[in-house]
Amino acid sequence: MSWLLEYHGHLSHIRSRTGPLAAHEIKMAKGDVIRVVQRQVYPGEVERLSGNRASGTVNTTEQLQRLCPVLNDSTLCMGGRLNYYSYAQELKHPAILSSKHPVVDLIVRHFHALEGHCCPAHVLGTICKYYWIVHGGSVVKRIIGKCISFRKQNAVPCDQQMAPLPAARVEAGWFPFKQLGVDYFGSISVKRGQGTYKRYGCLFTCL
Repeated sequence: MSWLLEYHGHLSHIRSRTGPLAAHEIKMAKGDVIRVVQRQVYPGEVERLSGNRASGTVNTTEQLQRLCPVLNDSTLCMGGRLNYYSYAQELKHPAILSSKHPVVDLIVRHFHALEGHCCPAHVLGTICKYYWIVHGGSVVKRIIGKCISFRKQNAVPCDQQMAPLPAARVEAGWFPFKQLGVDYFGSISVKRGQGTYKRYGCLFTCL
């Protein structure tokens, strides 16, 4: 996207240069993509916010009403009470995105790979630092659930299936020591006092 903007600027004689892209150019391209997505999904909200810029309020849908949307640099962002907090603007007011747009799927896949194929909760927390996805938990679980690397890392090992119990342990009428094994051993010389005695042993094992 950044290269496309550079090419457009070159054709329009707005700017012309060579070399790799700068950080601010990549950031500007990301902002343009987000604004295009928002105008495709929330065209009415963006227009109404532009008309009520002075009052800072807008009559929006119930889905966005709880987010207190504001317009920041032509980008629909989530409002809040952190206006005077010394945080980056995108952290205080992340851009609002719909979970139904294909670009959101690409964003989730990007952060999922960037975070080493972590769990959905971790990926969603990282995304919320930059974007606020409506129903983000559902879309993150759906996309990560299809990730082969994540499924391999979190696969549950197979358990060995136990064999059927023997008939002697499940049939009725079997009382203890009905069937048993006998081990007989001896003689063993045992010294007691000054005398020596022979001793024998017998072990009865219930089968």
